[in-house]
Amino acid sequence: MANLTIRTRLEGFDTLRARLGNFPDRMRNNILRGGARAAGAVLSKSLKNRLAGDGLKTAAGSVRTSVRLMGGLRGNEVRGVVQYGGRYQRSLGRGEQRRKVTRDAWYAHILEWGARAHEIKPRPGKKALQIRGRYVAKVKHPGIAARLYATHTAQRDMPAANRAFASYVERRVTRYWSTGR
Repeated sequence: MANLTIRTRLEGFDTLRARLGNFPDRMRNNILRGGARAAGAVLSKSLKNRLAGDGLKTAAGSVRTSVRLMGGLRGNEVRGVVQYGGRYQRSLGRGEQRRKVTRDAWYAHILEWGARAHEIKPRPGKKALQIRGRYVAKVKHPGIAARLYATHTAQRDMPAANRAFASYVERRVTRYWSTGR
């Protein structure tokens, strides 16, 4: 059960952080957190589009729906983290309409990094594997090539994420100096 994560250091982050040095800590942290989420949203949307464009609309479509944006501040580090894969639950709706949705895309790491050819055998205590209605003792899996969805998305769209971060911080600073909040 692996979650794949895009983490990078934003260009010009130190300059923006220094510019926010005169702001109260709580406001500075809110602005930085919002900027990180804006940058992460760009990467998240791009990753979803990349996964959808590759034809992952069947069983592997749960990988696309497992893309989620997480962000925040931890110590001196700002995080706008995009993850996909793994298992998680999310609640939808309010009150009596509330229901939990579970996404199970445990195989996302295999799509990202690939797998070499290997032999699949039944678990201990089981006699055979059932594949398409037939029972077999073992299967030779041919492997799968690495697709590097998150890696290529981060490489291609990081400049846009940097711009989203900087523009969010700039808007918030301008708004503060013009309105005082």
